Amino acid sequence: MSLRANLRLPAAAGWLRTGALVAVWGLVVLVALRTRPVLPVDETRYLTVAWDMWRTNSFLVPVLNGDPYSHKPPLFFWLMHAGWSFLGVSETWARLIGPLFGLFSLFASFGLARLLWPAAPLRARVVPWLLLGSLSWTVFTTVTMFDMLMVCFTVLALTGVVLACRSTSLVWFVAGWVLAGAGIGLGVLAKGPVIAVYVLPAALLAPLWAKPRHGWIWHYAGAVAAVAIGAAIGLSWALPAAEAGGTGYARAILWGQTAGRISDSFAHERGVWWYLAILPLLLFPWILWAPAWRGVLGTVRNADEGIRLALVWLGAGLLILSFVSGKQPHYLLPLFPAIALLIAAGLDTARWGRWSAALPAMTVMVFGFVLAGMAFWLRNTPGAPGRLDLPEWVINIPGWLGLALAAAGAVTLLVRPSTVQMAVMTLAGQSAAVVAIVHLLGFAPVRHAYDIKEFARIVRQYNLQNMPIAMLDEYHGQFGFLGRLERRMPIVPSLTALQYLAANPRHRLIMTMDQIPPRWMEADFVQFYRGRVLAIVNEGTYEAWLTVNRMRDAGTLIEGRGRTPAAPAASGRPAGRPE
Repeated sequence: MSLRANLRLPAAAGWLRTGALVAVWGLVVLVALRTRPVLPVDETRYLTVAWDMWRTNSFLVPVLNGDPYSHKPPLFFWLMHAGWSFLGVSETWARLIGPLFGLFSLFASFGLARLLWPAAPLRARVVPWLLLGSLSWTVFTTVTMFDMLMVCFTVLALTGVVLACRSTSLVWFVAGWVLAGAGIGLGVLAKGPVIAVYVLPAALLAPLWAKPRHGWIWHYAGAVAAVAIGAAIGLSWALPAAEAGGTGYARAILWGQTAGRISDSFAHERGVWWYLAILPLLLFPWILWAPAWRGVLGTVRNADEGIRLALVWLGAGLLILSFVSGKQPHYLLPLFPAIALLIAAGLDTARWGRWSAALPAMTVMVFGFVLAGMAFWLRNTPGAPGRLDLPEWVINIPGWLGLALAAAGAVTLLVRPSTVQMAVMTLAGQSAAVVAIVHLLGFAPVRHAYDIKEFARIVRQYNLQNMPIAMLDEYHGQFGFLGRLERRMPIVPSLTALQYLAANPRHRLIMTMDQIPPRWMEADFVQFYRGRVLAIVNEGTYEAWLTVNRMRDAGTLIEGRGRTPAAPAASGRPAGRPE
């Protein structure tokens, strides 16, 4: 075989691996976007912020329902606008941004691994598959949220730090810190100063993992410069936005949000131990794959520079986030590349065989059979959902969902990979199959409880007919983008809601309730909504609901056993027709 042919084979194999990675990612994302609606309240809120900015030309200050939205910076929304400028306002484009940054993060993590271990290409090749194979990563990469942007910018910033530490050339030293600063700055524009939690510990604790070629004085000077670049990028938006948004908005974006989330979370407040408790679940299937953790234990005992970087990145980030008041599982995603680096390094010497994947595969199989049995029991046992405090629509979940999951686990169990890389790809394929199956078979029967597009269309009709309609107590932007609403949604507090409805027979109120009131047929529109009921009500329906609640609180309402009879997904009354 000629030298040219020898060179072509690795190149062809590389393209095949890349194609397989993109294909698996693309399949999961395509299935998710085709089967899952925009989920309230987070996804609907972010799309509505982008829509409100778009329709009001407020591109400097994010806006939600006419008010400045201080909870997130604007980069995510700007990216939506960039696509809308060419494609028109598109739900598909808006929902693709998060997944695309998930894909970019896979390739960025591959590049970081190649930079850390140029003599060990296997490590770089398996890192993207280790990320995509983490079940939690595969789920969150399909969601319209900010975290995949944070992962990508974190990896880019740390790539810059490693490049600056390892480079003997002054040009590459400067380029590395510029890249780190750009990653920090873009992270600030994506989700705020929290990017520092993921990046700065590795840069400041470099003596624990690196030996900078240009000395420690130049290293820390470069780190300060990178932080300055990042701050300049963030402040180039924040200062003009603070001036344009007013005093309250300025206080929120420059201090209030960050300080509040650290000391006293506005939401998602959990204990210091919480991340350690959920991390094993987030790391499925690798947490149950013996070669991964046997290898990790071996590499930690003989840690090189790359392994020590991953340990500092993961350990410091996890420690800091544990002491931050607000906690969510997806806040850990920017630490996942560090975990992938550790596992990849350990696979060099890990022992594995045909039955190495048995535990994660059998876990999926058992879960599938249990789910199938549960679906059968719920469907054939009268009143079972009520006894378990589950919504009635759970009886629509098919047993085929559990059987399909069990089949995915069985296929994984039977596959005999010839290399450790194929073993990683097999388990990653199982995770992708699980997410795709859940979307294909699991969301169809419960979609009506989360898909509020038709409800938003009805709200739009009320606006077009100049029928006053308001939201009870609070509004999170659920209907703005989906209904393409052109006006602000009024919010009516509970104390004055009855007076609002009584003031004009054309007034309507949007509200959620635990059960459908006895006079639900007088509501204009009702549908199940996240285990509750979402309704457009008139004065009579709202007054009946208040009466039922007062009687229940007083103990004078006698209710039969079981739940209130289920209402249809929508009332039979034509949409938008007044009572």
